[in-house]
Amino acid sequence: MSVTREAAIVFALMCVFVPCLLLGAHAVALAQSIPKKEAWYPVWDMLGDLTAHDPAIAEEDGVWWVFHTGAGLQVKRSDDGRIWTQDQPIFQEPLLWWKDYAANMNYNDVWAPDISWYNGKWWLYYSVSVFGKNTSAIGLASTTSIASGEWKDEGVVVHSNLLTPYNAIDPNLLFDAEGKPWLVFGSWFSGIQVVRLDENTMKPALCLGGSLLRQCAERLQNSGRPLQERRGAVC
Repeated sequence: MSVTREAAIVFALMCVFVPCLLLGAHAVALAQSIPKKEAWYPVWDMLGDLTAHDPAIAEEDGVWWVFHTGAGLQVKRSDDGRIWTQDQPIFQEPLLWWKDYAANMNYNDVWAPDISWYNGKWWLYYSVSVFGKNTSAIGLASTTSIASGEWKDEGVVVHSNLLTPYNAIDPNLLFDAEGKPWLVFGSWFSGIQVVRLDENTMKPALCLGGSLLRQCAERLQNSGRPLQERRGAVC
């Protein structure tokens, strides 16, 4: 083998391996510069009763509470955020008015809670329905102390039926830039709805010159996109 050929082979190998070495060194340096997950997000090992569908979480006086879909609206608690135990459900028995809106719902089957602290109370939104149907209602319960286990039934907030284009499920409370409360709900059927809430009742407020609900995203058939955002004045 000639010296020229050997030099060509060495040069070719260097063209392959040197970039790989540099890339590997860069990857190591990058990995060393990225902080551990715990440095930017409080992830830790957890034990106990950890299964929860559609969970919502709240912290009160150092105790963590998770509310989730299930019989009577399921509740879990943790004194340290790590070890979780099952607590008593919100509703020991179904409320009588639920059947007015979801006549064929499963017994005491409560879905998709959302909890927030506002104006000195915890407000717990939830939904009752029949899977695949829009015979549904969003209900509300309130308390000044989660730990007390004493919840007041605030009744129905929004409901839907077979003639309604939307589905009254999956509530989520949010606040605008002025701190005013709004309720977002829906997702199945026509899309996502939004409604302004009265700050005292935490139920839909009367809007001047229009209906209570506005659609902020819609589901289009054969559009290639599951949801389409809609912007504009709400109330």
